[in-house]
Amino acid sequence: MMLWKTIGYTACIMFHHLKKSDISSLYSRTPKSASFVMATECGDCIQKDAKWASLKEFCSQLDVTDEPKSDPNILDTDVIGIAESRLISTDENEDFYVPGFEPPVRLDQKQNNFNTRPPHGLVLYYRTDCFLHNTFTYSTPHLEFVKADIISSSKGLFQVVFVYKAPHCKFTQLKDVFLADLLPDVYLRHPKIIIMGDFNFDLNTGNTSFFKFMRDTFCCSQIVSKPTTSYGTVLDLIFLNFDSRVNFETDVLDSYWSDHNVIYVAIETQ
Repeated sequence: MMLWKTIGYTACIMFHHLKKSDISSLYSRTPKSASFVMATECGDCIQKDAKWASLKEFCSQLDVTDEPKSDPNILDTDVIGIAESRLISTDENEDFYVPGFEPPVRLDQKQNNFNTRPPHGLVLYYRTDCFLHNTFTYSTPHLEFVKADIISSSKGLFQVVFVYKAPHCKFTQLKDVFLADLLPDVYLRHPKIIIMGDFNFDLNTGNTSFFKFMRDTFCCSQIVSKPTTSYGTVLDLIFLNFDSRVNFETDVLDSYWSDHNVIYVAIETQ
């Protein structure tokens, strides 16, 4: 038996730090052979260009030649998704290299002003021992997602969707886009669908129509329950379509580069 672990979190330059105790407690709960999928997002930043700088900061922490900067929570993942990447066409992939992963799959937002970077954008990393079977992307100023079919020789096929929804994007807008552009590309009969990211719908304030829509449309249930931001809100969500026979666990971890924390789900697979 193996654990296939998925992680979703947001990345930004912030004032808190990832604690060693959090890493050790994670590994006390799950075997080191477990792997992860992560979604990451920059959130609100203090400096003018901090969101883009935070992606470089994120990648710089993964230099395995510098042990203090090597984060096992990230390096043991299968897939990493990063939102609010703010990359543009002139940015080289080599500058955002993650050891053990293929070059990133990028959904760069259109740059309307050459003096400033776009506010959003998505990046997806996948391990060198995984196969990217298919991708589908969607991007507007208020909603973006990357859908990827990831095949692992030991874990099989997973349909993974990383989402960023801007705060001003209404539920009706998301619903229309998901029905028209995401649903046709998701094979609902497949038992391994993971939809995760920053939805900017606070679990604490209800939003029952949204959660009912995800359940009725994608047969997915939301599993995150703890606050995912420094402000006590639950904005970063994970939706799964697994049946009751699949064992998984989820939790929230600190991140020192963001006002959003790390969320993950560990999924037991044959």
